[in-house]
Amino acid sequence: CLFVIIGGLRAAGSFLVPIILAFFLTALNMPFIQWQLKRGVPHFLTVILTVLVNLSLISVFVALTVNAIMDFLPEAPFYVDQIRANVEAWGTRIFETPILPDSDQLKEGKENFSEMLRQMTAQFTYELPSANQVVESVMSLMGTVFFVFIIMIFMMQESLLMKLRLDDVHKASGPDLNYLGQISKDIQRYLHIKTAVSLATGALAWLMTMAFGLEFPLLWGVLAFVLNYIPSIGSLIAAIPPCLLALWQLGMVPATLIAVGYISINMALGNVIEPMLLGRRFGISTLVVVLSALFWGWVWGPV
Repeated sequence: CLFVIIGGLRAAGSFLVPIILAFFLTALNMPFIQWQLKRGVPHFLTVILTVLVNLSLISVFVALTVNAIMDFLPEAPFYVDQIRANVEAWGTRIFETPILPDSDQLKEGKENFSEMLRQMTAQFTYELPSANQVVESVMSLMGTVFFVFIIMIFMMQESLLMKLRLDDVHKASGPDLNYLGQISKDIQRYLHIKTAVSLATGALAWLMTMAFGLEFPLLWGVLAFVLNYIPSIGSLIAAIPPCLLALWQLGMVPATLIAVGYISINMALGNVIEPMLLGRRFGISTLVVVLSALFWGWVWGPV
């Protein structure tokens, strides 16, 4: 039964992922909705204003992200070639130090190792996406966004009446489901604090890479912001691409300093400020996070 359910979730990913995203956005927007209602804004106008604000913010975020990616894409083949050249150079340099006396076996080992490196680096290929692929990706994204916002509108309308409906169920001799409201508030609080910390992480990563003169600092800031939603390991994963780029562009010392900077940001925000804001009741096991990221990444992909 468990395997059937997991298989169904994976097969229905294209349908379920937009629903999860709509729930995510609805939970983020609940304080803004409540703030409008307390000031006498009608329900239907509250939903419209919330959707317009979200569309504006998402449009700005998508525009910044697309610009950063489009700046990076033309340079990507050059960096792939650099990866190939550096891997081959570092690999052959291992055998340059005469630790062992030269022999036929050592020469054969060098040749085998060089051939293995050539086969490995031959897989580092990159082709720029065609115009049709870009158009298809944009249209697919727009369709998903439209679907997400349609579901989000109905979720916001239902959320405004959820408390009354839960009370009606209890009055009709049904179970007391008001604990669902507390669960919803916990999810909202967690997401709000996580979003604020992710914004701070992205801003600090952007400023740090820009200060070192690393190329595409906006892209690394956006990457740090998005991946920081994955607890414990997300910000560390976001540090790998800029550190590799810094190693080739700036050298060993600046790359090491950038890596230390990312670790410092993660330690300060992820291990000190975020737990202090969330409290002990929101503590999540790192092992559970890693296993969850692997499992849900396999089921529904990066989202």
